[in-house]
Amino acid sequence: MQAFQLDPGCPVEASRDTLLDVFKAWLADSARKNRAIPWKGVHDEGTYLTSWREYYMHIRDPAVVDYARDMLGKADAWMKANLVDGYRPKAEVHHGVEHYIIFLAWIHELDPDEPVHARQLRDAAANILSDVPGRASWYDPATIRFTSTHLGSRVVNVDNGVNIAEHLRIIRLAWLGLASGGNPELAAVIKHYATKWATQITESNTIPVYLDEFSEKDPERRERNAALFDRVAESFVGAQPKEITRSTRSEIHVANGTPDLFLTLNEITGKRIFLDAAERIVEPILDELRVPHAHPIGELAWRLYKARRLPGIADIAGQIRDQVDAIDGTAPITLQFKAATRQYRKKYANTIGMRKDMPLVEIKARGTRKTIEVPSPATFCLLYRLFHEKKHLQMSLEFARAVLLEARSCYPEGRDHGCSSRMVHSFCIGHGRNWGAGYTSTALRAALDDTTYGIELPRIKI
Repeated sequence: MQAFQLDPGCPVEASRDTLLDVFKAWLADSARKNRAIPWKGVHDEGTYLTSWREYYMHIRDPAVVDYARDMLGKADAWMKANLVDGYRPKAEVHHGVEHYIIFLAWIHELDPDEPVHARQLRDAAANILSDVPGRASWYDPATIRFTSTHLGSRVVNVDNGVNIAEHLRIIRLAWLGLASGGNPELAAVIKHYATKWATQITESNTIPVYLDEFSEKDPERRERNAALFDRVAESFVGAQPKEITRSTRSEIHVANGTPDLFLTLNEITGKRIFLDAAERIVEPILDELRVPHAHPIGELAWRLYKARRLPGIADIAGQIRDQVDAIDGTAPITLQFKAATRQYRKKYANTIGMRKDMPLVEIKARGTRKTIEVPSPATFCLLYRLFHEKKHLQMSLEFARAVLLEARSCYPEGRDHGCSSRMVHSFCIGHGRNWGAGYTSTALRAALDDTTYGIELPRIKI
């Protein structure tokens, strides 16, 4: 259990520095333990290392880079011994790509010229357009579709041909591979495939969760695609909401980084369709800004607001500000993790950031049974960016520090399962449904400026 105060009178700098001190201590402990252990080959084994991204942005501690490079070398040795053509021989599109678009994307951000990660990205991305004897192609430029939900360097299962939101993760791989000196033809894959998705999202009355969900004319194909999507939802993307509603359609795209990808494409190309599609995804979930674990929404809403979208966001945020400002910040508060109750799961079922393995973060006024409702630190940061009151940033940093300290006392750090919500790193950068947004990362990004977001895709010409 952690005791702390959401004290609006405390200097922001003091709250920031105490949070950074927690990261510094964890860094030393983690590096000491993990440098002695060879790479295990877990598909998202490097994800936990990105926990120190925002810490490094603040203080440029060279120990972060040293640790990341050392672990990259361990990963490279394992990959050379176990992968084929730089990728897993058999893989599905959700997990198979995570090493490249999370860990290596961060390495690229740290040092685009670092040669090991660049080679790994080039080799993996080459599979998107390569012709391998006896193996179906990954991508069909004639139809602007990927050929399967299971894309490996040696095995492609063309029986699973529905194109789901996870295929946009392959577009991130193409992007990073191109930025690392890969095949120039990847630019056309990125442009055409992303445009196909953005077009169907903006032109459909309902946000599609797989391509042609609402545009397929043939009844048999429509039925087959629906069955394939249901099969996938019960297998390798089993963590996604089981009930498909207006808001869970948005959740599926947020969990795959779709709005972030589209916002970046809009910034690079100037094409309005990407901005339209991103707004279309985010608008149905704005009410979830009140949800304590809905970490991605605050930054997405802010980016759209800066682009002169989401005209009602200030009114929604104003209502949340009234709720937050009613908290007695001078009173001691306790925070602890508990098993999520049935009532809690029912209340937040299908919301952004919900996973079935996730603990309940219980906050109470010290010495009482009164539970305090607190939104995500990312929502505190949205309030800070909209209304320029430093107390909201300070409160986000204090909340984030208490969560990180509690996580370190309860859970392993995350090397063995990067998607889990019961690992220390998941409280920093989010679990597998929160796409790089967690308690600490969003707070520390807002403490830097109003233009720092999750791991950035490099600027390339498309």
